[in-house]
Amino acid sequence: MQRNLETFIRNGIKVFAISPDSQDTLRKFAEKYHITYSLLSDKESHVIREFGILNTNIPEDHEWFGVPYPGVYMVGKDGLVFDKTFIGDRCIRESANDILQETFRVKDPGRGEVQVVTTPHLTARAYFASPTIRQGQLTVLTVEISLAHDMHIYGRPVPEGYIAVELTLGASGYLFLDRVDYPEPEEMDLESLDERLPVYSGRLKIKAHCLGIKEDGKEVFQVTARLRYQACDDRQCYLPQTLTFPLPLQSLPHDWEPVE
Repeated sequence: MQRNLETFIRNGIKVFAISPDSQDTLRKFAEKYHITYSLLSDKESHVIREFGILNTNIPEDHEWFGVPYPGVYMVGKDGLVFDKTFIGDRCIRESANDILQETFRVKDPGRGEVQVVTTPHLTARAYFASPTIRQGQLTVLTVEISLAHDMHIYGRPVPEGYIAVELTLGASGYLFLDRVDYPEPEEMDLESLDERLPVYSGRLKIKAHCLGIKEDGKEVFQVTARLRYQACDDRQCYLPQTLTFPLPLQSLPHDWEPVE
């Protein structure tokens, strides 16, 4: 959050963190890691209970009792929660860049390098939400597609013999592909074939949700994103193509340690 604080402020977004730690512990933590946004102490977990995020799996007599489930609430000016992110695994965190890009729709929250590929059928832009990744951190790979006039590609599900657009990642050892979100396709009637098929035309975005799985200093590594599709117009379908996007990411070590 601290690394992206200026971007949050510039877009009118205030950042707070709340925990059951004492004010003294939070003050030491802020000094050690140069945290300048507000760290709020909820030592008796009153607010944590009100939000319903108290981790009741920890026994009351355990020293960690009161530690909440990790997550992020997005609250509007009216005081109402309009979005939230919670992940079951305490070792996994969503990146601030993802929050800025996916929830607050900030156009360029310091995203990674953009790769562009143009064919006679379409232009595709691929980029990660952040140029860096840590072990246990989530990031989003976005592929924006602009199809040529009167051109379409197939969505899901399609009958055998058709090829739906598909986004995949090459093996890197640093990144795990958790899931890919495709937009809802429109239905097109192909009268000559007496079929109704899901297609995309115009513009669309595909989102791949990825997880950092390796910590290796500050090494820069490359991820290869692959976009497979078959383009068609009103007269014919063209040969399937696979576009590749070499995207660099920087692997960062965990930089926070417990404060005594």
